[in-house]
Amino acid sequence: MPASDLAVYDLQGQVYSYVEVSILIGLLLGSCTVDSIVTGCSCGQGMMLACNSVPGVLCGMIKDQKDAELFISINRGNAVSISLKEGYGWNGEDNLMEIMGALFSLPIENRIPFQDAQRKLADTQKMKEIRSFSQCDLTVFLNLLDESMITKIISASQVMDAIVKDGRKDQIVKWVKDHA
Repeated sequence: MPASDLAVYDLQGQVYSYVEVSILIGLLLGSCTVDSIVTGCSCGQGMMLACNSVPGVLCGMIKDQKDAELFISINRGNAVSISLKEGYGWNGEDNLMEIMGALFSLPIENRIPFQDAQRKLADTQKMKEIRSFSQCDLTVFLNLLDESMITKIISASQVMDAIVKDGRKDQIVKWVKDHA
């Protein structure tokens, strides 16, 4: 399959761009339907950038186990993007398993503290505070999208059903219900 034919498909065969997927990720995180997301694209960079454009999503690019450990321990984001095409030679599967192990094996509090962890954690909190100044509320963001994008996003029935069923943020659940 040529690279230009690669896309994200749901069970009904609907095609979603990585920009649309990033908005779905924002809805899942913003509604507290899920606590974290593992996503990606060919090199991982585009999905990371798209996710970081959505209010409330803090996505890091993860290439290996050490990236995963540092991102979880210090940056404490809620999404990670991995390369789904690059770097999958003879040990690609092992690398992926090591990344997943680092992301999900231990609670953040039980990780080995780094020498300068307090400073880095303070920097992370400051970065999150500054970032919040530049982002609007998720429902404001969603309402700024053009109607065709909202229609496409709402057509992701599995995601919308999960948000309505398990979402813990009433304003996002209401937005989904209002637009479904």
